[in-house]
Amino acid sequence: MTPFTNVAITTVPFGRTLPGNPGLGAASAAEAAHWQQQLAVAQGGVPHRTASVSAFGQKATGTYTRPRVSLDRSGPSAIDRYTWVLAAGNRLWVIRAEKDHRYANASTFAHDLVISSPDPDAPTTMSSTLSTTFSTAAHPAAHASAHTTARTSAHTTTHTAAPETANAGVPGIGSTPSWWSGDCDANHAPGEKMQNSWEGLESCGNFSGGRSHGTEYTTYFGGSSAPVEEFQCVELATRYAYQAWGVPPQLVGHGYNFANAYDGLTDRASGRKLVMYGHGKPYTAAELPQVGDVISSGDVSAYNGDGHVGIVVSAAYDSSHSATLKVMDENFNPGGSNTIVVSNGVVHPFPHMVGVSWLHDPAGGTPPPSTAPSLTVHGISNGQALTGPVTLTASVDNNTADGKENLSHEHYYIDGTVIAGTDGAGEGSLGGPPSGSTSPGYAWTLDPVKHTGSSAEVASWTVPANLLTPGVTHQIWADGTNGAGETGTSAKIGFTVPSGPEPSVLTYTGARTADYHDAFTASAGLTGGGKPITGATVSFALGDGGPGRTCSATTDANGSANCRLTPGQAAGPTTLTARYAGDDRTLPSHATTAFTITREETALTYTGPNHLADGGPATLSGVLREDGAEPVAGRPVTIVVGSGAAQQSCAGTTDGSGTVSCTVPTLNQPLNDTATLPVTATFAGDPFYRASTGPATARLEYFTGRAFGLSAQVNALLLSLNVPPTPDTGAIRTAQPSRTTTPCTATVHTLLINAAALCADGSTTWKPGTVTTTASLQQTTIGLPGLPLIGLSGVTSTSVSTCTGSHGGATMKLTVAGVPVTVPTAPNSVIKLAGGAELIINEQVPAPGADHGLTVNAVHLVALGGLADVVVASSTSGAHNCA
Repeated sequence: MTPFTNVAITTVPFGRTLPGNPGLGAASAAEAAHWQQQLAVAQGGVPHRTASVSAFGQKATGTYTRPRVSLDRSGPSAIDRYTWVLAAGNRLWVIRAEKDHRYANASTFAHDLVISSPDPDAPTTMSSTLSTTFSTAAHPAAHASAHTTARTSAHTTTHTAAPETANAGVPGIGSTPSWWSGDCDANHAPGEKMQNSWEGLESCGNFSGGRSHGTEYTTYFGGSSAPVEEFQCVELATRYAYQAWGVPPQLVGHGYNFANAYDGLTDRASGRKLVMYGHGKPYTAAELPQVGDVISSGDVSAYNGDGHVGIVVSAAYDSSHSATLKVMDENFNPGGSNTIVVSNGVVHPFPHMVGVSWLHDPAGGTPPPSTAPSLTVHGISNGQALTGPVTLTASVDNNTADGKENLSHEHYYIDGTVIAGTDGAGEGSLGGPPSGSTSPGYAWTLDPVKHTGSSAEVASWTVPANLLTPGVTHQIWADGTNGAGETGTSAKIGFTVPSGPEPSVLTYTGARTADYHDAFTASAGLTGGGKPITGATVSFALGDGGPGRTCSATTDANGSANCRLTPGQAAGPTTLTARYAGDDRTLPSHATTAFTITREETALTYTGPNHLADGGPATLSGVLREDGAEPVAGRPVTIVVGSGAAQQSCAGTTDGSGTVSCTVPTLNQPLNDTATLPVTATFAGDPFYRASTGPATARLEYFTGRAFGLSAQVNALLLSLNVPPTPDTGAIRTAQPSRTTTPCTATVHTLLINAAALCADGSTTWKPGTVTTTASLQQTTIGLPGLPLIGLSGVTSTSVSTCTGSHGGATMKLTVAGVPVTVPTAPNSVIKLAGGAELIINEQVPAPGADHGLTVNAVHLVALGGLADVVVASSTSGAHNCA
């Protein structure tokens, strides 16, 4: 698509008005300047001074605006509109050039417009030419001649002719001085380089060796007899006045006198006289320095040395009329920039000077604001000696809408060679967010020692060694292209790469894996020039460092250093970095290697009771240690008692000693054949420690017992009797609360023994665990050969056992041969009978196999030499696994 451009010329005879603009008044030579200003305002945008045209042998300075108009169906677009109004012949000539703002370069468009005629009054002899260059981000540069049209109240004709050379006049602020040979006249003034630029105007200087050389060459330009020294501060101000205002060089001498020397001189482009403010005179807020003014300090009345002078390139005042003015200058600072402070409407001088005055062109004189991005490179300063890596970024500093756009393309140069960029073959790729107005972007790192560049996008690329030659001043700068396809360039920054320390090489040689919390040896070898470096400090850091994860050591005769580190991070991959800081002989170096941390081994031991009792709380405990020695604190442990569906568990957290304790509120476990319970403590592991278990076996407290009413065994000659235990509870064995349900026996009738109402019972309870057995019968008679008849009634026996002890007793009434006998109360009391028989009353015998147990027989008859054994009302109880 061809970019929009247009050149229109309208002529209005004197005494006539411009159609559609009755407020302008009738055309006359005196109205030219007024028409031009009013047309610029009416056409939209903020008017600025712009380039001149050559028309009928005279130079006319135009007005520039940027209105928005509809060029197509996409809606309004910004266009650059240039307007000139001049008088020639007997009419006013209104000349307008327009172009799509997105495509052409504002600093060159319409600068070569030439209009000529031998007779301006003749309607058919006017011709115009225009040549411009378009550039966009999407299309290569193309040259095009703009079509011109003419509209007059009489008949006119236009035609296109070959480009002509502009008539002599004001050279233009951004044009290269014709008297220069080389950039900054370097062929005349050796060592001079561009330090700064504004609107194409360059600030030059030579700051080698840490000082300024401001008198390299004396020049005479513009046909003047006034000498100007390159590059003193006065040179820049004189060149600006000559190129921007067409004022020939004046004999100024010193910076402090510049404004005074030029006060009242005429701007050849506008015909207006320059005005000086300050200089000890009162001034108003409206007269404060503006962009394009020339400002000087070291006022002539103060005789403050040579003083200083510069050009205001930025002036942004707040509501209190305060601002920090940016000033471009020469022979003051490396970088060609300075500041002037304005506080509450009071203008202060340059730093360390007194007095201030400034020169203002009432016609404006400031060129239209450039929409190309203005870049500043960060991370390096002018004159810096690079001894190590520097990280570079760029920011967009101008405040135009286009300038605020993020850059779509960006490149860095050293001595004119591209070394980094967002695109381009063989260039390192920049990383991070794009450069914009809010913060620097597109970061990368230049290593002048390794001759490499690196970024988040590309790990490393090579920078040619000739661009980083030690002892030579190099220049680095950046350019960037915004979304409108306009490219701007930063100031060139001088730097050196000093010759000095040689590179060092650090190689990691130590362990590459270790358990968490287990110390290991980190080691590295340090060499320089292929030889060991001895007596140097090498530091080691595991991951990002931290307590126990950093150490340092001194290299030995072999260049080796080693020290101990203890991983404190969770298991997994990390890095180990060895660093050498360098010294005056060798450069710093480092080595980073992959390192793996594994989980530490643990050992868990059950330390709780090995005796447990149902029916009450069970407090369980364990100890967790790493490598079986050091306690592990703050880890969850679960302890399980029992197995299968009957499992019970509790959980707790290890304390500083690695101990964990928890309680099962009410233990309720079944009794097995061995009266034991499995107990298992479990640590499931975490990112730092491996899992472990602590198995153990605990004994379960349980109870036994038996009770019966009567048993008899007689094995005499010709006489035999066998009465099994009747009634009999049978063996009792349990850890749970229980009670037997043995029915009573009404009677027992034998030849020798008769009994009535016999009963036996057993029960167990919790809290505390207790087993109780009882036996009773209402009455019985025992008649054995050779013995008196024994009669018993109201017989009972009781046996009770817990884990703290056993007790029991018996009660009865006794008759022997029908005669009542006093029943002794002491356990194991013996009543002697005929034939050596014995009647043992309240017989008490420990229960075998029990921790605490007792058998109580109310009556035990032993007769016939042991051939007869009768037990009446027997009760047995026992408690087991009590401890």
